[in-house]
Amino acid sequence: MAEPLARGRPGAQASRGPEYAVSRRQCHAVHTRRRPTARENPMPDLTESITVHSSADALYRLVSDLPRMSEWSPECTRVTWSSSSDESAEGPVPGARFVGHNRVGVVRWFTFGRVLTAQPGRRFTFDITFGPIPISRWDYEFTPTATGCEVTESWTDHRPSVLKLLFRPVFGNRAPRNVHGIHTTLIRLKSAAEATARA
Repeated sequence: MAEPLARGRPGAQASRGPEYAVSRRQCHAVHTRRRPTARENPMPDLTESITVHSSADALYRLVSDLPRMSEWSPECTRVTWSSSSDESAEGPVPGARFVGHNRVGVVRWFTFGRVLTAQPGRRFTFDITFGPIPISRWDYEFTPTATGCEVTESWTDHRPSVLKLLFRPVFGNRAPRNVHGIHTTLIRLKSAAEATARA
């Protein structure tokens, strides 16, 4: 049985905490090597893939419905679309903006997001900022397989170096925390999508 593969740039592999060992037992996925991403996200810091017995369109709808992100992410507690965002009946469009509320232990914070790519059944990408400061890019790719779909989640750290040093005492090292976060998100997405597909 293959286990989820999370990797970063050479020399930047994050360590895995004890919670990772627990969650990986729940994974019944087949993983393949990551193909290069599109030009808007050429070098993600972390990437993980999982195969789900559900369609690419169904998985895209779950991921792009950002107010549901708290159901998948272990840090996100709430996402709200900005009132000026153009969110059609088919989901968000490039340029749509949102606010994300997050929590780790007693630490709570919020960030601002903007959708970059919204290609149903193929790709969903958004940038996260804190005011004018770039924070990160999150990218989801959906690749149909013989039995369903492979979902690949990637994280690229956009924080300036000085900000990383300032934030570390409060938020810790983001890389190992995001290894766990990405893994947990994909496991929960898989569970929800396959439960819906069986219903």
